[in-house]
Amino acid sequence: PMGYQNTKAIEAFNAAEENAAWQVDAVNYVVEYRTKVPAPETSSDWYLGSSKEMSLLVSGDYDKNIWDIGESGTSIQNKKDVNEKIAMIEGATQIGVAIPVMMFYWTSTEFTWEFAGGMLPMNGRTLQMFKGDDQAFYSVRAILAF
Repeated sequence: PMGYQNTKAIEAFNAAEENAAWQVDAVNYVVEYRTKVPAPETSSDWYLGSSKEMSLLVSGDYDKNIWDIGESGTSIQNKKDVNEKIAMIEGATQIGVAIPVMMFYWTSTEFTWEFAGGMLPMNGRTLQMFKGDDQAFYSVRAILAF
């Protein structure tokens, strides 16, 4: 998965002493999450999904541009199906429930030194978000692959 590779590269960036002042907090969150919630041994371990991977959680396999999902009226049945499974895990947070309308998930996709990818869990649309923003409705969701 591209998000796994992105996460590993950002982890290396964060670990370099010369980058101590420029930490990617979303990836630090995922690294910390690994210690709190161990992933199954047969998995990739927790990582920060790419824009496409995060969008897939909501819209499923979408064959058009994920930047245009909001205008296309795509189905969010995949999010409903995934959330139904997540609900079976005691204490687990479902996708997009913290602030259902105005909430974004950070992704591991980076565009420039200034902008990274985000995903809107109400429909799976992706967009560029300013890395300097630290809004309450910006969140991180660790994912894994088997």
